[in-house]
Amino acid sequence: METRLEALVTWPTERVFPERREQRDDPVVVEEPLSIFLQGEPWTVTMRSPGHDEALALGLLYSEGLILSPDDVVGMEIDGGLRIRLREKPDLSAHQYALWRSSACGLCGAQSIEQLAQRWSPVRHRTPAQERELMHAPEHLQARQKIFQLTGGIHGASLARVGESSPLAVAEDVGRHNAVDKLLGLALVKGWVNEPGLILSVTSRVGFEIAAKAWALGCEYLVAVGAPTSLALETAVRAEITVAGFATGDRLNLYCGRERL
Repeated sequence: METRLEALVTWPTERVFPERREQRDDPVVVEEPLSIFLQGEPWTVTMRSPGHDEALALGLLYSEGLILSPDDVVGMEIDGGLRIRLREKPDLSAHQYALWRSSACGLCGAQSIEQLAQRWSPVRHRTPAQERELMHAPEHLQARQKIFQLTGGIHGASLARVGESSPLAVAEDVGRHNAVDKLLGLALVKGWVNEPGLILSVTSRVGFEIAAKAWALGCEYLVAVGAPTSLALETAVRAEITVAGFATGDRLNLYCGRERL
């Protein structure tokens, strides 16, 4: 899942050094609104990096519990936004989205861990992984982040299998949760959801929304370069997901799910 060049623009920039100044055009990540309509009605507007909008929408619909599989979507088209037709009219009463969502907004519809537990079962797979494999997982992700290497202004997420040297897929977006949703949408189409031995790596901290989406993916391992929050860890414990933070290639902090290692 390669980030498209449409996610970049150039911007006139002045680079300042102690002894000189340079004028140059620097690449900058694009952040644009995407309006999503369900059954012809406005559902939400989310800020994202352009590209893979269909995967983003699929992942978001699944993580919100509005679809159970890609087969529940009977049509998607771009027409003044992304217009989605579902097989059955969704019940939006439990999905209180603000119409406008920033790139920092995550899983807004699930108000508690209990709601998630009603939606998904705990991750029962027990696929052993080496601690060193988890330490290096974010490094493998960052090495494949083409837009980050150009701009330094975009989040990344990757999905991999235990014991495999290359990720199944990598996604980038200005929103850390959007990057995971893009992976989730692709995983739904490819049939990867709930496979044994899945590792989700993110280049950010782990908040509640990231942990919830890892649960939706059925990941056994969630690895981050940053720290988890308390609610993310409570969610991971309920989901039976192994969480590692501050993974830098030669160390990590292991927070829960040690029994898999």
